[in-house]
Amino acid sequence: MAYATEDMEEMMMKLEDKLNTMWVIACSLMVMLSQVGYMMKETGTIKMQNNNVVLLKTTLVISTSSLGFFFVGYGFSQEAEGGILGESHFAGGSYVFEDYIKFIYYLSLCC
Repeated sequence: MAYATEDMEEMMMKLEDKLNTMWVIACSLMVMLSQVGYMMKETGTIKMQNNNVVLLKTTLVISTSSLGFFFVGYGFSQEAEGGILGESHFAGGSYVFEDYIKFIYYLSLCC
C-alpha cells in the first residue's frame, strides 16, 4: 500500500511541475504581448504615414533586447553565488529544462 502512495506522490509532483511550467509560460506570454498593446496605442496617437516607423522601432527593440539578454544578460543574472554577476549560462551554454523556463520568464521582464 505504501508503494502505491509513493507512486501517486511522484505523479503529483510531475503534474505540479508541468502545471507550474505552463503557468510561467502563460504569464510570460501575457507580459510579452503587452508590448503589442503599447505598440497599438503608440500607432494610434501618430499620423498614419509614421506607423511603419513605430512598428519597426518596436520590432527592433524587442529583437535586440532578446538577443542581448540571451547572449549576455541571462548569464549575468544566474548563479552569482554571493557575488554581483553570474559566471555561467552565457549564450545558451549548459542549459537544462528549468533554465529554459527561467529564461523565458526573465526575458518577458527584460523586454
